[in-house]
Amino acid sequence: MKHLDHQSQPAKRKILNSWKEISKYLGLEVRTAQRWEKELGLPIFRIKKFSKTYVYAYSDELDKWMAKSLKRKTNPNRKKLKKHKLLMAAFLPTLATLTIIFFLLFLPGLKNPRLSSFKIDGSRLLIFNNHGKKLWSYDFNLPLNPKEYKNLPQKQVFHSNEKVNILFADIDKDKQPDVIFAAQTKDNSREAVFCFNSQGKLQWSYPAGKELKRGPYKYSADYDLGFLRLVDLNNDGYLETVITANHKIFFPGWMAVLDHHGILQGEYWNTGHLLCLEFKDFDNDGLKEIMIGGLNNNYNKACFLILDPRKINGSSPHIKNSLYDCDEFLPANEKYYVLIPQDQVGKKLNNMYEVIYSIDLLESGKFLIRTTFSQILYEFDYKLRPTYLHLSDDFISRFNKLKKEGKINIPLTSFLKNKLLSEILYWDGTEWTKTPTMTKFWKDYKAMSSGQANLFICNK
Repeated sequence: MKHLDHQSQPAKRKILNSWKEISKYLGLEVRTAQRWEKELGLPIFRIKKFSKTYVYAYSDELDKWMAKSLKRKTNPNRKKLKKHKLLMAAFLPTLATLTIIFFLLFLPGLKNPRLSSFKIDGSRLLIFNNHGKKLWSYDFNLPLNPKEYKNLPQKQVFHSNEKVNILFADIDKDKQPDVIFAAQTKDNSREAVFCFNSQGKLQWSYPAGKELKRGPYKYSADYDLGFLRLVDLNNDGYLETVITANHKIFFPGWMAVLDHHGILQGEYWNTGHLLCLEFKDFDNDGLKEIMIGGLNNNYNKACFLILDPRKINGSSPHIKNSLYDCDEFLPANEKYYVLIPQDQVGKKLNNMYEVIYSIDLLESGKFLIRTTFSQILYEFDYKLRPTYLHLSDDFISRFNKLKKEGKINIPLTSFLKNKLLSEILYWDGTEWTKTPTMTKFWKDYKAMSSGQANLFICNK
């Protein structure tokens, strides 16, 4: 090699002014010389002039460096480098896999921490991520009632009478969780539903109930929020917010459906409180009907009704010119409205009326509704035809207790189930009938649109 010839002569310093001169002096390729500098410490110098950087080296220093390197039996740096390269080659696939896992699992969580829990602090709602760090808070300036709020539900399907007042869900398909919050106050006044995005920005709000006049009396806007549910009623991927509320003192009950922008899609007023809520697509047309149970104060009976999301409006059946009449609303367009007869046990336990307080959907294509006081279960098919009546163990226990107290003097065997089933009343849109029936509005709608509806389903 050329540098060995230099070592036999007196050392003379020569300046080499480029990679080309340096590599030629050493008898190497340019890339090899550059690699030796980077990996093995070849003595190269740089000077910056104007916007360019120039490399240079001294021939005597290159000779000394080469002589020192040749005296070593092995080159530790090269050996270390080789070992390093082998380790890197073995580890690179694992490193790539770990990097992918990090980006898929951990980085999104660091960039957009998962909403995980909440806390009520006076009038404020505090939202925390899955690491327990507070993400944001909002002050409602309302006397929130912390006793109304339990742990955040880890499910999205609830029993019909299960009260829920906060939910985390993506209602608008932006792939970010929204917070739907029912602000429940200590005095059951000024209650409302609020929607926040994942960063805590208020998207919309909607008050519970409103002031209205029924008969001669004007009822205040003091409503207690009942149920909060998120449901895709029309199968478009967006979640509707369904809420119920009952007047904190008087009879009015209210249910409303809001779209993902918080815009009212329909509201329904009942002459009595609404106490359970369920959803089911009865006819497999892609639309979920709304099932509600409660009571009708005007008729002093438990009631059960079904609403179609395409037409939610007006007020429930009531006696014209009675205390429950309301000029503000037209008659509603329920799909079904049913009154459940009062039984002797219920009459003894509650002097006024029975109440429907739960709905259970069955795998058999039927459903059960349960009365509050007597605990009788009525089974129906999805055409609202009663198929069975079950006297629960609670009913039998209460019956025996009343009989022992002398308040009932008939034997349990004489309790006529068929009589109760035969006294169920159905609203046909104009009057009550004992024949299971859909209201006239929906019967006419079904008759007029059946061909178009079938075509729509086929094209879907």
